[in-house]
Amino acid sequence: SGDESEIGGGRIRVYKPGAQAGEKALTEEKRAFINDLVARYCEKNARSKAFTQEHRPHLADPRAASGFRADWKELVFPIVSDRSKGSRIWDIDGNEYIDLVNGMGQTAFGHAPDFVVEAIRAQTDRGFAIGPQTPLAGEVADLISELTGHSRVTFCNTGSEAVMAAMRVARTVTGRDRIVVFGNDYHGQFDEVLVKGRSRAGQHRTLPIAAGIPADSLSNITVLPMARPRASTGSAPMRTSLRLSSSSRCRAAIRSCSRSNSCVRCARSQRNAISHWCSTRW
Repeated sequence: SGDESEIGGGRIRVYKPGAQAGEKALTEEKRAFINDLVARYCEKNARSKAFTQEHRPHLADPRAASGFRADWKELVFPIVSDRSKGSRIWDIDGNEYIDLVNGMGQTAFGHAPDFVVEAIRAQTDRGFAIGPQTPLAGEVADLISELTGHSRVTFCNTGSEAVMAAMRVARTVTGRDRIVVFGNDYHGQFDEVLVKGRSRAGQHRTLPIAAGIPADSLSNITVLPMARPRASTGSAPMRTSLRLSSSSRCRAAIRSCSRSNSCVRCARSQRNAISHWCSTRW
């Protein structure tokens, strides 16, 4: 036996029908609050809720199920946008919102800035061929290289693609297979990074956070807790664990890790830029 701890299981909690733990935790006061919130929220967003229900049979939308619990199941539906401009979004119920997350991080100039709309309109008139290279690729790569200090740039369709490529490059350069991630970090939607860790009696295991992810695909992934410099995996201490955001500090750290025989992983997630590296002498 021994104490068991979970690392990184907080980001996704799978709903289990029939589980009673949450039911017992709700007092009458809490239940009354939830019921009142459900009534007001559903009235305010009636058309968004109706849209979700209408298209549920054929639209497999994870946002129509994410965070589902029986106590607040009536709240689990996405807000449907009608239009957006600048810092604001208007939904199909006529509600106006200030977008605090900037379109999940990519709307640097606000929604539908005039100069972007005009550029898209002009390019649409010229066509958007798939297959040939666009003249804009070289210019944009030069600008990103100048902005970040990186020598070369590649373009990916999604953050998941970018992380997969970064992992492949790191493994190729170092000759090592093991990758370390930190609990509850987000690195995309492919099997190898949808993980959590579990330690029991000094033994560490990496587990999938959802059904359908083969355990064999996680054999080279280790999950560690964030902000614990002396964290260990049960088999060897983590020699170096740092979190950087600036490219200059990242380059300096890569040089340092190269001298100390460490494995390097540099990956840009969809929400923020994170560089992780650690010893791989397991």
